[in-house]
Amino acid sequence: MERFFNTKGLMDPEYHYCIDPLSRIDWEEIQELIDRMQYFSLYAPPKSGKTSTLLAMMHRINEHKQYACAYSNIEAAQAAADSAYRSADSLQALYNAMLNDSRWQAQFDYNMQQDAIANQTRALQQQQSQEQEAYRRSLDIAKLLASGGDFSGYRALGINTTALEADWAARNTPASKSTGTSARTSSGTTGAATQTSSSGVKYESQLSPVEKASITYVDELSRLFKNNTQTMRDQIEADYAKGFISQELAQAAIGYMQGLWSVLRS
Repeated sequence: MERFFNTKGLMDPEYHYCIDPLSRIDWEEIQELIDRMQYFSLYAPPKSGKTSTLLAMMHRINEHKQYACAYSNIEAAQAAADSAYRSADSLQALYNAMLNDSRWQAQFDYNMQQDAIANQTRALQQQQSQEQEAYRRSLDIAKLLASGGDFSGYRALGINTTALEADWAARNTPASKSTGTSARTSSGTTGAATQTSSSGVKYESQLSPVEKASITYVDELSRLFKNNTQTMRDQIEADYAKGFISQELAQAAIGYMQGLWSVLRS
């Protein structure tokens, strides 16, 4: 539809021939009054575009999103003798509505901030819990390895193992064992090296620290998972993937669990 000259009601640039309402006023001066929180009045003859100018000002203010501007027509209140009271009530209702909207927005923003803080706190607590669980698992495995003479788990945790290694060596030297045990060990190992190597059977005294640690490690998994070999193997792979145990220990544990080698107690 072609535009036309409008003489009634509000002006709409899409349908009516008109000039920009804001070009008829000193917009910079009005902006300065608004920024200083001062009021101003707009005087003009009837049908000269006051309402269209006010609406254009409202749209311009709201576009910048620095202030929230609303338009209200209170001409109807002038018809009654108590127009002043009615105007006051209308203005109060408008103020209350805007105040409620402002309070609701503030409460909404506050709730969003609290939710964000709570989510960050939960994420931090979960991360700390996972780190603590990983440390406890590393410490448990370090204890198992140390029982077999492998102190790499403690060293990985930054623990000085000098005293621990000296104590373990003192408790596991041949001199620290009973005479009967030493006699059985020496009598059992004579001429058996080739047979034990080929059959996968090893004397306890021949075990390396890693092999001793793997036995203790597998025994612990067996107790935890009630001899479920698949679950035990999955746990070994998980501990290796997380860096809790070395590749050498993982291979020794799986080999011992699958019966690729066994121990002849001396």
